[in-house]
Amino acid sequence: GATYRDVVFHPEGGDVSPLGAFPVLLRSRTSGADLCDYGGSVSCEASVASGQLWWVLPAGDGRVRLRNATTRRGLGAEAGRFPRLAVRTAEGDGEEWVLSPCATRGAVRLQHAPTSQYLFFDGLFAGCSGVERPNQEWVVVPRVPLYIGDFVKEAMQGDGQLFSPSGAPLFKGRVAGGRPAEGFVFDEGSVCHGYFGFSPEGVPTYIGEQPEDVASARLCARCGEQERLEESGRRLRPCGHGVVCEACAVSLLEH
Repeated sequence: GATYRDVVFHPEGGDVSPLGAFPVLLRSRTSGADLCDYGGSVSCEASVASGQLWWVLPAGDGRVRLRNATTRRGLGAEAGRFPRLAVRTAEGDGEEWVLSPCATRGAVRLQHAPTSQYLFFDGLFAGCSGVERPNQEWVVVPRVPLYIGDFVKEAMQGDGQLFSPSGAPLFKGRVAGGRPAEGFVFDEGSVCHGYFGFSPEGVPTYIGEQPEDVASARLCARCGEQERLEESGRRLRPCGHGVVCEACAVSLLEH
């Protein structure tokens, strides 16, 4: 099958940077609140809220783009009603930013590359300013996926599922040696991209029947010989599936 480059999984352990590997929280060091996208307008929320997870996407030359994992909108800045810049999100990956160290250990400053101004949160508003202030310091908090499934000793091994920190599914299938081996892959919007096998290097490749193939087929997904139940308007209860024939349905119920 064809290789697929939009989805990359990382094995347990190893030297993997959290930037780009996992979505992150951007936490204001002075307020403790997390940067949040409300579908265009941007501020910070101290409590858990939708829109607080961000992907840090490499943009070259030491720059990054910040895309919200929930709204899938990119972070940028524009002129507002005040001397400071207003921060907004728009469709796409957003404008370029530079992450630079600051005086506080473990914190960074986020510089808007087109204007050289720094992202801040003053307790009420988020914006960008060219004057250096403590409220421009941010802590990057990686949010790793949740795994539910089989283990052998301390390693993920067997059947399992991975969920993003927002609760959306990422993977469902077979894992081996602490990493996905074969199964369904979903994006952060819960859209299934297909059924994949993973090479030892972690490169995903389409294998077997894909969801769209199953949806368009007329013959039983199990035996491939008889007409599906759904072709005659019948479905199984309570799941509502009708992709197997009557004989296979009876066989499955007996087991």
